[in-house]
Amino acid sequence: MSRFLLDTHVVVWLAVDPSRLSQTARAHLSAAEELHVSAASAFELAQKCRVAKLPQASAILARWDELVRAMGAHELSLTAQDMASAGSITWDHRDPFDRMLVAQALLRGLTLVTSDTAIRQFDGVVCADWV
Repeated sequence: MSRFLLDTHVVVWLAVDPSRLSQTARAHLSAAEELHVSAASAFELAQKCRVAKLPQASAILARWDELVRAMGAHELSLTAQDMASAGSITWDHRDPFDRMLVAQALLRGLTLVTSDTAIRQFDGVVCADWV
């Protein structure tokens, strides 16, 4: 069963420029039985919007529910268990959003769709082939 959790940049690329996704990633998404988008990604986009780091973030957030539905995805809420797991993962990577996504993927047995090398190198998380 192919069950995927999309990294935030994958959500952005799907919303703004799907051609940035590799052909392999697009094939995974089109064949997926389940697609999930984390509420942590909305939080990350809001942070990027606040510090003017991603110009498209505001428009993506304004259409968040519509975009998630158009992707055929389900939104994953963050639970106390997710947050406790994210905070306790032994990993030198400090990005809190990556930690949240990894925790959610591990707890739910989801495969992460990401090109992020830091996440891809984390031992234990399953990532979809990118290239």
